[in-house]
Amino acid sequence: MSVAHVVPQWMRLARRDVGTRERPGAEHSQTVLDYFKDVGHSGIRNDETAWCAAYVGSCLERAGIRSTRSLMARSYSKWGQALSKPRPGCIVVLSRTRSPIYGHVGFFVRETDDYVVLLGGNQSNAVNEKRFAKSRVVAWRWPSPRDVRMMKPQTESFEKALDHVLEFEGGFSDHHADPGGPTFRGVTIGLLASHLGTRISNWRRARLVNGIKGLKSRQVRMIYWQHFWKTTSAAQLPPGVALMVFDAAVQHGPRRAIRMLQRAVGVDDDGEIGPITRAAVARTSAREVVRSIGQARRAFYRSLKHFEHFGRGWMRRLDATIERGLARADSAPAPIEKSPRQSNQKDIEEMNNEKKWWMESLTLWGTFITAMSTVLPIIGPFIGFDISATMIEQFGDAVARLIQALGGVTGTFMAVVGRMRANAALTQRMVNVKL
Repeated sequence: MSVAHVVPQWMRLARRDVGTRERPGAEHSQTVLDYFKDVGHSGIRNDETAWCAAYVGSCLERAGIRSTRSLMARSYSKWGQALSKPRPGCIVVLSRTRSPIYGHVGFFVRETDDYVVLLGGNQSNAVNEKRFAKSRVVAWRWPSPRDVRMMKPQTESFEKALDHVLEFEGGFSDHHADPGGPTFRGVTIGLLASHLGTRISNWRRARLVNGIKGLKSRQVRMIYWQHFWKTTSAAQLPPGVALMVFDAAVQHGPRRAIRMLQRAVGVDDDGEIGPITRAAVARTSAREVVRSIGQARRAFYRSLKHFEHFGRGWMRRLDATIERGLARADSAPAPIEKSPRQSNQKDIEEMNNEKKWWMESLTLWGTFITAMSTVLPIIGPFIGFDISATMIEQFGDAVARLIQALGGVTGTFMAVVGRMRANAALTQRMVNVKL
């Protein structure tokens, strides 16, 4: 089969969402809000904000490819690599009005002499296929070769891990001895409430229970991806270790699972995966890590007061997880050994690189822009300005990116000048860093 006829993973995910629509009135589509979360804009709580770029970005992120993480459709005009002609699943950027700021983005399906058909979000307020004039096409884009190479192992590892977990998670249950309460396919009422950004209360409980019972496969997959796979950085772990940590996160919570991993590789168990933990995992035998986490999980299970009710099933699941984790560890490439000195230096460099100027914070800008998009459309008419929330979102995103760029240029300039003015040679000195 030629490459042109292979359906990309992101396109398969995109088609699963066909039919998703905005909800009229005060209600908002949770699926649309999830698109915003997937690209780092969890502060948006309504489905009236333009979401075509969020939909495209969500499909890419869930396929293991980094999107622009912008809500501007035009942000994809320079993303990835350019194509001279379209291919199935490529990203198509369209113009909208004469402004170089506004646009639309979707996935290519087919074309005629005059039109291009896109699978996209926010097309008549829904995910569907719709045709557009070819004269509006700004760019055909495709992921970079590096993104494509990284995508398959990541998505395959997640899909296999998810299949393993769902093998042991049944349908709806509400056992009196289960501390998780009402549960469907491993999704508890508490987890669903967290995913929806709400709390469990007497009047919400019945609604949340009905929500659990009505979860679709796509929604279950997204919850596992966001709350367990991404939270534990499982995509950056060896396959066997990723399976063990992912399954542990589902059973014991992500933070406890990460702490088990950290103890297994001999670093401080702060419950957060960073460069030090990743470096320790890379130089430790995957089989050793799988066995160590297995022992920790076995001891934890036995300490629970509900062990007499569920212990047999827990142990059967753990034995299967260890067996499959070891099998994947055997089939994975051997880790690259690094000396402690090399690893520590690398960790320190990565930690220094993670620092950023507060004006570069997308979280800060996201909060500011969301607030302004709520306030200005209301007070604008009173002071002579007629401006929409979408215009503020798009303009603010452009400003945020401009300030990020200026911050990078300023920082580089200061570093060069500082080095030129320095009178003393640079020297090495041992520093103990503890996080």
